[in-house]
Amino acid sequence: MDIQARDEEMFVAFFRARLDSAAVTGPEAETLSNRARAGFQAARPDRRVSYRQLGAVIDAAMGLHEFLVTNEDEIEYDPAAGGSSRDPVLEAVPATPELGEAMWARVDQITESLDGLGALDWVTTERLLNLFVDRLGAVEIR
Repeated sequence: MDIQARDEEMFVAFFRARLDSAAVTGPEAETLSNRARAGFQAARPDRRVSYRQLGAVIDAAMGLHEFLVTNEDEIEYDPAAGGSSRDPVLEAVPATPELGEAMWARVDQITESLDGLGALDWVTTERLLNLFVDRLGAVEIR
């Protein structure tokens, strides 16, 4: 994830802006900035947990999407109960039981990754991102 590669850079910029707004300059600013950066770096393993959790959701969702696209000729879509469920996965009818098992295994990966992020009960992009940001924000600088 690009944000993971840049999180320290963003933290340092944010911290320096806070120092500037508090009129902290010179050697004091440099010392505080270096200490904060070291604490931020020390907490990196704790932040990586959140990055992995969100990454697992993204990877699982993309895996299902790629599977459905790759196998589109062997999957029909049958609207639920004479209407539409508005959920293409629930409407998917794979041509073979093996294909169905492979599809549902990917759905299970999504479910497991959402559960790992604590988002299984209510899934929206905004909520996933908010949970992710909240988890990152909860990681204490050491």
